[in-house]
Amino acid sequence: MTSSNENMMLAPAVREMCGGVSDMQLWRWMHQGAADFPHPIYVGRRRFWREAAIAAWWATRVDEGKPVVARMPRGRAAALTVAASPSE
Repeated sequence: MTSSNENMMLAPAVREMCGGVSDMQLWRWMHQGAADFPHPIYVGRRRFWREAAIAAWWATRVDEGKPVVARMPRGRAAALTVAASPSE
């Protein structure tokens, strides 16, 4: 249970705090690879995160030099990447 003086954040605020990442990136952090990403508290279908937990997680990523966001190539770059991959 959270204390009444604890700041809670919705997904859009978490995405913005983490550099404007997508909702899919949050899902990846929760379900793949980033095992240390804070889990949200669900109220109905809405997700809430503790602001302090997100700030602490973000600080450890920056301090350890981990890539902040794994971005996939989009548009023409994505098409060129797929076309350049060796076929079987």
